[in-house]
Amino acid sequence: MRAPSSELPIQFHGVTVTAGGVTILDDIALTLAPGPPTVLIGPNGSGKSTLLRLAMGLLAPSRGRITWSGLEHVPPL
Repeated sequence: MRAPSSELPIQFHGVTVTAGGVTILDDIALTLAPGPPTVLIGPNGSGKSTLLRLAMGLLAPSRGRITWSGLEHVPPL
């Protein structure tokens, strides 16, 4: 499934996620732009689902910010 092109690019600017004192993602800088699909691969527990939840706006980063088409979105607490 692809994001509508009106919401792209999705940009991660120095995004870090911590939970219970454990750093799940650390200082992520990533741009998801229109074009071919992007594939996330990695071992269990590497943060793939956390990254997707951030990209969908379901989770707020502990640090950094995420923008959709240049606009910042703050997920509900």
